[in-house]
Amino acid sequence: MTRGLMCCDIVAWNQTNALRVIANAARLLKDAKLLVDHTRFASAFALAVLGIEEIGKVILDIWGHATLLSKPALRRSAHIRKQAAVSPLLASYAVRVWHRGR
Repeated sequence: MTRGLMCCDIVAWNQTNALRVIANAARLLKDAKLLVDHTRFASAFALAVLGIEEIGKVILDIWGHATLLSKPALRRSAHIRKQAAVSPLLASYAVRVWHRGR
């Protein structure tokens, strides 16, 4: 008989998955930067959005809100939820950068 997943097994699996997803996000964002350096802005933007969505996956997993709420008035796509999860991080970064420049 195989044993079921224990709580610590699930946490370790989630952390491993999160690290893989974050590494993938970093790779996508680095690739987007390379495209910007070669004036391929549309492709860079698309890759950057994918990178942001990867980070959003981890945030949603941490929050435990990866599923839609029951019967929402407006059903948002997974893309919108992942982007919304990352937006506070981007906003706080922008504020820090702006504040340093003053």
